[in-house]
Amino acid sequence: MSPRRKTYAVAEAVVASDPDLEPIVVRFYDQPGRPPQVFDFVEFADFPQLFRAFAGAFRRHHDAAQRVTREGAFGGIRKFFAFLREQRAAGRVISEPGHLTTELLKEYAAWLQRRSLALRSQAHYYGITVRILGELRRSRPALFGHIAVPRRQFPGVGRQRRLHPMPKLDTPTMRALRDAAWKEVQAVWADFCRGQTLLAEAVERLEWEQRPPDPRNLGELLVYIEREHGGVLPSLSNARRVPSMYAMIERHGGAEAVARYLYATPETLAPFAILIGADTFANSDALRLFRRDCVRPDPLFEGSYLVRWHKARSTGEQQRQLSGLSPSSVPRLVERLLALTQRLVPEAGADERQRLFLCRLRMGRQRSGVVADHALLAACRRLVARHNLRGPDGAPLHFHLGMLRPTGLTLLYRQRGDLLGVSRAAGHSSLGVTVRHVLDPETERDHDRLIAGRQDALARMIDGPVQPAEGATEPIGLDSQAMGFTCGDPVAGRGPRARPGELCPEWLWPFTDLGLVIPNDPHHLARVLQLQRHLREAWHQMRSERFDLIYRPLLSLIDDDILPRFTDVKVLQEAELLVDALAPLPDLVTA
Repeated sequence: MSPRRKTYAVAEAVVASDPDLEPIVVRFYDQPGRPPQVFDFVEFADFPQLFRAFAGAFRRHHDAAQRVTREGAFGGIRKFFAFLREQRAAGRVISEPGHLTTELLKEYAAWLQRRSLALRSQAHYYGITVRILGELRRSRPALFGHIAVPRRQFPGVGRQRRLHPMPKLDTPTMRALRDAAWKEVQAVWADFCRGQTLLAEAVERLEWEQRPPDPRNLGELLVYIEREHGGVLPSLSNARRVPSMYAMIERHGGAEAVARYLYATPETLAPFAILIGADTFANSDALRLFRRDCVRPDPLFEGSYLVRWHKARSTGEQQRQLSGLSPSSVPRLVERLLALTQRLVPEAGADERQRLFLCRLRMGRQRSGVVADHALLAACRRLVARHNLRGPDGAPLHFHLGMLRPTGLTLLYRQRGDLLGVSRAAGHSSLGVTVRHVLDPETERDHDRLIAGRQDALARMIDGPVQPAEGATEPIGLDSQAMGFTCGDPVAGRGPRARPGELCPEWLWPFTDLGLVIPNDPHHLARVLQLQRHLREAWHQMRSERFDLIYRPLLSLIDDDILPRFTDVKVLQEAELLVDALAPLPDLVTA
């Protein structure tokens, strides 16, 4: 008997159903001084081997989500457990992870469809359950790895998404919003620079006169705040304990006006968030959590910078390469934000000192921290109201930071027409997500115009150019119209985006277009036969290497792919008779 061999394999970690591993009550501490958001999973305790695992998956998956998103997700879990209770009451055994099967999820989808719910609500509740189970499959594969989630249970929801695209701004409205935000940034920076000038002049004056600051003077009030409170205004309750100081703050315009001379507030952060979010396409939650070192010089291109940030539930860092030449560029805006928030860094908690969007907190032990989402939203709406921004319908603009990402991606797609490039810029894991961001009625109209233009070009290539109503027939002998392509000599560099000595980028595109349609009639087939004959004649008139480079792919396409599709002998015979009557094609370059 051979001795037992020692193995060095690492056994897979199996998470046992220990009730102490997962929480019962899930708490999310979003911001110091703000009450935590609490979700009690005890209401699902009648499933003792499931509810703790669902609580842990809920905590991990929604840690970086907004509060309203968590509330909706908890409602979806509550709906799923209501379904499980009905199934158990009907006699089905559901007590442990092994009882959660694919068939059970299909029945859950059918159960949702029987409820008085809209189609998107059905898909919403089902999607919440799918995401929680996906988290359980990743984190606890020994218990939940067997679940195969059935997809496409609500086939009509995609059509509804097309009818209700993501909220976004049109191009003129987006331009007006950017202009308004830039004006606000300039005003904020002017106030801050004026405050620093007043502060420096007051310090010099007090040192020369050897006296304490007089709060009746704005510069000396700033000196007093700098010396006694670290450059950050005290809370309203503390300020009221010193009536003279409270009166002086009110005399100089109030706490908001005085604070603008020293540091950032939610009101002054809003225009920066709009401009940075519009250029980086960052999610609104990720935007608030930008780090202070988010901008780094590009090591390859001078004047270019890499902007990096973390996106929740993403596989890695998001990144955009942006220029820093313009005063309103992201690198220049970040530089100003660093100066505006410098006094707030020592007052923030240890876990928030590296954040960029800091502001004064009104409550809590920490005097400063990351600006709250509701405070930033309110400040953005006040900015829109101050500049009287309106939508395409003439009504007051309804804006929130979440609209910047789909708007920016849509405008980028219309500019480039490259869905893969837009998907890479957005950091999406699938093109389907990118399509959801860029799809809207205006984008669909652009697609229709593009397809119509392509079809018109194909028709002109087959039928020839439009003939004038009177006068002699106009032959198609120009280089720009040769055989329907951009240029008669594809390496001459005459066409758009073409360079001499290289094949024109537009060469062969009509015949290789997936949407190519050649009607099965003699007139259209005659054009193809004429082109085939013309290429074969050129084969014997030019250098073989030139023909192989430029024209053989087209000849092979006609011989092997296009003509074999025409099987009607009568149509072929009639087309052969029409070839000689067609206007001659231009001579090919034989040099």
